[in-house]
Amino acid sequence: MSHYKPLVKAVALALMTGVAFATPLALPDIITKVTGTYSDTQGNNYTAESNELIIKIRQVRTAALDLLAGDKHNLTTSGGNTTYTSYKLTNNGNIDESYSLTAANNTTDDLDADTIKIYQDVDKDGQVSVGDTEVTAPLTLAPGESAQLVVAVQLPMSISTGGILKVEVSAKDAQNNVTIGTPIEITVITDSSSAQTTSWPQPAGGNCHAYRVIDTPNSWTGASNFAASQTYQTVPGHLATIDSANENEFVRSLLGTEHYWLGGSLTSTGYTWMNLDSTSYTNWESTPTGAVGDALIMANNGLWSTAVPSAQMPYIIEFDTPCQQLDQHVAIDLKSAIDIDCDGQIATDGDTDFGTADIENIEKDQCIMFSSTVSNSSTTNTVKNFILNQTLDDRFAYVADSTKIDDAPVADPSFDTNTRVLSVNTGDVAPSGNKVVIYSVKVVDNQN
Repeated sequence: MSHYKPLVKAVALALMTGVAFATPLALPDIITKVTGTYSDTQGNNYTAESNELIIKIRQVRTAALDLLAGDKHNLTTSGGNTTYTSYKLTNNGNIDESYSLTAANNTTDDLDADTIKIYQDVDKDGQVSVGDTEVTAPLTLAPGESAQLVVAVQLPMSISTGGILKVEVSAKDAQNNVTIGTPIEITVITDSSSAQTTSWPQPAGGNCHAYRVIDTPNSWTGASNFAASQTYQTVPGHLATIDSANENEFVRSLLGTEHYWLGGSLTSTGYTWMNLDSTSYTNWESTPTGAVGDALIMANNGLWSTAVPSAQMPYIIEFDTPCQQLDQHVAIDLKSAIDIDCDGQIATDGDTDFGTADIENIEKDQCIMFSSTVSNSSTTNTVKNFILNQTLDDRFAYVADSTKIDDAPVADPSFDTNTRVLSVNTGDVAPSGNKVVIYSVKVVDNQN
């Protein structure tokens, strides 16, 4: 893993750095941290992470790095949309390498994106699909290994036709060599400044979904297709569907003086929503008398009626965005120390004290002790079932019987041999309380 660094000016595609050393120098830094998962008393789940520590192991190293981005990406889209651009990151070196990925606005363009996110494109379909994960930490690749990436760029709603947005993508390895891919260039073709997106917040009894009122008239089919082409926070849209009186009132509060398409239509037995199974709630102005296939509309008083799908009306787009979790109350302070003889004690035999400074030039068969202080800053809420996780570099091996919680020995943590994640169950953390977790790892290999 590696620290993030501000993006530098774009250079040619496939910049390659090759470094060969005649004398032993440090391997790529091992930058490690711990993360935690926990819940509150209401069953909501949370995550937390610690500071990073840098571990340096002496090694002879020869390495090369390529970032393959393909042809220049020139995209055309509308305000509020999210574009997706594929990249392939390849480790052309001969050692395992960790890359910090960055995607940022170019300061010389006209616009700034609302959000820019990088995902690992597991199924390689060029979209953000189920199973694709956002890259929020350095990505580790073995020699010759590649990872396909998708850069998702969400444009702001209030932008003018002809505006240009440029995004530059870079990868930085553990030795701070930076490779910059071909920039993404996005041109705006539609002025969507009138379309505002409003969330229905959970504290107000909402479902956390977002709603966008489009005042430009369209047919029901055209409105449905346009809604499906829109995204908000990477979530695709659909014509609004109403599931309760509270939702109906919230949507009504967003409307102007017109009738607006909803995402429902008449059937031979009643009506159906395009993405809801339930039809228990209704708010008809009067018993619908339209033909099968006629679509639902809402007036500015919140009452429903129907219209033929070919009619031209404004419409409401709904995005099924998930609820955000409550504020976290947990902090993790990670420290380390060198335990020369791996005896589980910090002594005067060359061991270092616990600290957050880098560990320099540790040797094979020596040990590192990690100390994680988990603090609950809430004065009223208990942190439930806190699980401390650390991904061990493949040059580390956990030292059996070395784990302590608050200086009391506990059973060895679980270890996933595939992900190399070490997990310590610390139990609950009381309000204003903390727990200290200590364990050791041995350097078992200084070759990659």
